[in-house]
Amino acid sequence: MCIRDSILAGVVFAAVVERLTAWGRGVAWAAFVLTAGLLLLGWGGLMRAVVAAPGETGFGLPLGTKLAAADAARRLRQQTGAAEVLLAGDGADPERNDFPAEFRALLHDEPLRYVDLNAEALFPAAAAVVLLGPPVDDGPASARDLYAAAPGAVETVEAVGVAVYTVHALPPAAAPSPAVALATPALLANFTHITGHNELRFGPDGAVWDLFWETADTPEAADYHIFNHLLDAAGTRVTQADGAAFAARQWRAGDGVVSRFVLPVPADVAPPLTMRVGMYRFCLLYTSDHSRVPFKMRYNADFLAYCNRLREAGRSVVFCGDVNTSHQEIDLARPRQNRNTTGFLPEERAWIDEVVAQGYVDTYRGRYPEQTGAYTWWAQVTFSREKNVGWRLDYIFVSPDLWPRVIDATIHPDVLGSDHCPVGLLLAADDGE
Repeated sequence: MCIRDSILAGVVFAAVVERLTAWGRGVAWAAFVLTAGLLLLGWGGLMRAVVAAPGETGFGLPLGTKLAAADAARRLRQQTGAAEVLLAGDGADPERNDFPAEFRALLHDEPLRYVDLNAEALFPAAAAVVLLGPPVDDGPASARDLYAAAPGAVETVEAVGVAVYTVHALPPAAAPSPAVALATPALLANFTHITGHNELRFGPDGAVWDLFWETADTPEAADYHIFNHLLDAAGTRVTQADGAAFAARQWRAGDGVVSRFVLPVPADVAPPLTMRVGMYRFCLLYTSDHSRVPFKMRYNADFLAYCNRLREAGRSVVFCGDVNTSHQEIDLARPRQNRNTTGFLPEERAWIDEVVAQGYVDTYRGRYPEQTGAYTWWAQVTFSREKNVGWRLDYIFVSPDLWPRVIDATIHPDVLGSDHCPVGLLLAADDGE
């Protein structure tokens, strides 16, 4: 395609030039030569930038550099007898993140686990080799320093004299000790243990908080999130940071994890400060394909059965999401005109009836049973938001044991940026605060 287009452009240029006077042909050829020269100059500058600063130009690092890093990780594992290679870089999902995806392919014959270096550091019970991604990808919560302080042999892989990959052979149980260790590790409901923490460290991006914990002995399918609520001297929550915990599907017996968070802390916060932490399983319900209502209903039934199994195991449940269904006529502006519209079909509404019948509480309608005009979605094409002709499609449900702790449920139509608006839930802590 490019060769054909180039030939065609040349033919057209030659035909145009032939029609010009001698002076005009000279100007045209001068412009052509000047343009070609500028293009070559620009291309040469771009190539020099790629060579001088690989990884910072959008072209990525050379494949040879990546192969060298993979070979170093493979060699160190063979030399040390390590059980696995940890890929610690920007992101831990090889289906979505470049770093783990690339090295999963380059190290396809090695046992691997994936660590989001911008959120955590993993220290297995057995010896392991950790391959650290380029420092240019580090964010404010990077845990690179935790690996740098660990014992073990270290190799670096350079590009143009700059270290871009670090390969570190970790001895068994190389996890650092927390500055504040709990005398008795706190056992959580998912059989993880919180073992300690470091002191808050204040910097330009906020307060850095390190939480030390040990995984359960066996992996499980569901992932968990960690919450961190900072309380001031009066016990008022002044800031918080939630984030995904090291993925439960990767847990192994004896794993030590340091999860790092950056909290925005107000300048006038009053000490002493207290951090309330914990772990929770976050169930997010989102079904968007309205053309597949039968599939949607099967999915909803399976999801509700899953939530019920959590309750039977003694768990409290909060589930939320864009359910894409208005439950009652009060939940949309024009119910009569939409009786046969997906999102207000009888079978869809019946599923929410079943959710409520099994004890779950629609928190907003539970708090405000008669509130009209409370919608969370508006059609953009018809400018419905300006007229508040909307639907309430987004819900937060809680299991019946949590309903007494619900302080408020909110809808925020003033928050723009989407055809949906946020919904909120204020839930009292289990200690009554």
